Amino acid sequence: KARSVDDVQYNNTVQIAEQAFNSGNVDMSISELEEMLKKNLSDVNREDASIALASAYAQKGSLEFKETEYGNKAVSLLDVVIKNNPNISNAFRVRAYAYEIMQNYPAAIDDYINAIRLDQKNAMAYSGLGHAYSLMGDMEKALPNLQEAVKLDPTLDHALYNLARIYFNLRNTESAELYAKKVIDISKNNRFISEANGLLGLLKMSEYKYAEA
Repeated sequence: KARSVDDVQYNNTVQIAEQAFNSGNVDMSISELEEMLKKNLSDVNREDASIALASAYAQKGSLEFKETEYGNKAVSLLDVVIKNNPNISNAFRVRAYAYEIMQNYPAAIDDYINAIRLDQKNAMAYSGLGHAYSLMGDMEKALPNLQEAVKLDPTLDHALYNLARIYFNLRNTESAELYAKKVIDISKNNRFISEANGLLGLLKMSEYKYAEA
């Protein structure tokens, strides 16, 4: 029989998994959460751990170009969570991201919308919805959702970067520069910072400011 886990043990393990995830060690995060889910957890802790593990699976799939393999793992976990409790906004948000990395954009959009329906302050869901619309080429729907994400959370680098990228592609240089600078000032994600610096360089070159680029 699986050994019961008290809240202190659970919280310690989740903290280790979160720190590993945030530092880029997705494999360690997955290992910690998979082991935790083998134990006897409360319903709430099992739901939370499943969502965290699904998020790590999706991230691993995206990083290692194994989108289908790990996207399906994430979806399978979240299907169970959502069937048992269809009122968890972040379960829909993470499943949406899993669909997104597998390029199933209509399913991703449906899940992001459900996440927002359940929690209208879920900034990451708005950001994901905006990104999914942008991947489908619908900038009219992408921009207001990304802007709402930044309104709810001005430090959300994912939304800031995608706003910079979209405005750059739309040749709105003023807005592209504004959001790219915000990414550089706020983000701790090296990829976002590097790509925002790249956008700024391209903007300077388009203005013939080669020394600044």
